[in-house]
Amino acid sequence: MPAAASDVSYAETGMVSADGMPPSWAADRKVRLKPEHAHIYEGVAAGTWLPLKEVAEQLVMRARRLRLHGIHRRTFDPRHFDFHG
Repeated sequence: MPAAASDVSYAETGMVSADGMPPSWAADRKVRLKPEHAHIYEGVAAGTWLPLKEVAEQLVMRARRLRLHGIHRRTFDPRHFDFHG
């Protein structure tokens, strides 16, 4: 059974510092899904600034679910998001 989104570690998202901890900037970083790409990222609120950690966890779990069904896609396209912080 796949792990719950809250069980996804920063190491699995590729966002770790040299000591294996989330980078200090990650706590304040926000992302916003552009509305024109909302149909690609079901479950991620479009047009709303969200914590980077929360969205990264959702996207990693989404990619895992798709791969279980033989669908292999990029985890996300950074051009589909705005970043702040």
